[in-house]
Amino acid sequence: MGRVQSFLNIYMVEGEKVIQCNIRDSSERKEYENSLIQNIDQKNEMLRELQHRIKNSFNLITSLIFLKSNTIKSKAAKKILEELTYRVRSISDLYTLLYETQSIYEVDLKLYCDQIIESMISVSQNITVTKSVEKILISPDNASVMGMILVKLISNAIKYAFNKM
Repeated sequence: MGRVQSFLNIYMVEGEKVIQCNIRDSSERKEYENSLIQNIDQKNEMLRELQHRIKNSFNLITSLIFLKSNTIKSKAAKKILEELTYRVRSISDLYTLLYETQSIYEVDLKLYCDQIIESMISVSQNITVTKSVEKILISPDNASVMGMILVKLISNAIKYAFNKM
């Protein structure tokens, strides 16, 4: 049994009311719409899986950098690797957030900034951060740029805020 769509139009022709009724089979159209919806769902699921894999890849890279930094004696090289770790972790945090919120096109900047700040200050002792970030939804591209800026600001604050002994 097919689906039927009907349209009724009333309009004037030479001073007379005309009623036009169109009836058509919409089964094929409905099947096409359903297939489009399925395709969108499949693509969204593939994108979520890709986000998850990217997140895991960045976590692996972070771990590899950490392992390498433990074998290096130079303090300057360790600092460089530490900053690199923060940058890579910020991108990993972004993909974690996208995956957890099941979002594709937007990131809650407040959640993302909170995540970056917490991961950075967790490795430093006796540092307290007071933050005030509003909930703003932005694109993942813009969020990654904001994350890099935040990492640089916090790492510079940690690096230069305290007297060196």
